[in-house]
Amino acid sequence: MTRLDDSIQSIRDGTSLYWAFYDLDHVTGEELVEVRFDGMADSDPTFIAPPGWQIDRIERDSVIFVRRYQAVSRDAVAIMLEEMLQHAATHRYRFHSWLHGSALA
Repeated sequence: MTRLDDSIQSIRDGTSLYWAFYDLDHVTGEELVEVRFDGMADSDPTFIAPPGWQIDRIERDSVIFVRRYQAVSRDAVAIMLEEMLQHAATHRYRFHSWLHGSALA
């Protein structure tokens, strides 16, 4: 199993640290979601935002934040987390973290 496969499996079984950012008390409707990607030495030089996401800001040349509104049910977030891991792996970035709702205020 690859590192990506291991990460995806931990999302599916609920043991991933990415779930630490999931606010269980506030999980209805759509909310603003922000994802952070960190560039690495071998990252693609031109970052392409995942489909449906907008680049919000870039810090220190290789720390990229993307945002969109989306459903925040557990299933929707699990799909988003898997998509972000796959996007990061494809473009040789690291999916660092994510936040949603009031955590972005």
